[in-house]
Amino acid sequence: MQNQLEDANASVRAKESRIRELTEVIDNLTQEVDRITTQNENLEKEIVTYKANIGQDFFNTVLSCEKIVYQTTETDYDIIGSLFMEKYGDQLLMASEYYPSNEYAISDFMLIEDPTLYETKFAQPKSVEDGIIFTLDCSYAIKPLEPLSNNSPWWAGNTSEYTEKEGWYKISKVISLKLSKGGYVTFESVGTGL
Repeated sequence: MQNQLEDANASVRAKESRIRELTEVIDNLTQEVDRITTQNENLEKEIVTYKANIGQDFFNTVLSCEKIVYQTTETDYDIIGSLFMEKYGDQLLMASEYYPSNEYAISDFMLIEDPTLYETKFAQPKSVEDGIIFTLDCSYAIKPLEPLSNNSPWWAGNTSEYTEKEGWYKISKVISLKLSKGGYVTFESVGTGL
């Protein structure tokens, strides 16, 4: 009987020891799962931030107009400006489709008035070595995917609510373009006035 009791106690001690070992393994696995979960959450945050930064970089390029280049036989500055602004609107809409969560994302774009030659002594068309630089007054409207917040970057410059259409905003800019001797139109600069 004594032997049976000792065997039973040894068996209980062995099971308790095994339970402690398994508990330690479970604790280690739980810590590892927690570590991996935290690492995954951090990676997800980094990915979201990375995507947001890529989206913002892309929109910054789109907003700068620097990538718009086209060839035309047109010589009327106002018509050239209208073509340029149409391409700008298309570019904004395309960027918005790819990055709808971006603060610059829009659902629609329209010219309010045809661009007109900026008539000041500082902005007369001027000849340069390879073409002519000219400046245009441009008024266009955007419809953001969400109403603009008070700190929206769209407010920078001459932006106001466009009362003709609900949810739209009017933007006025002065845009300088270059018409090269080969008929290529490129962007020079943009501002709210000269």
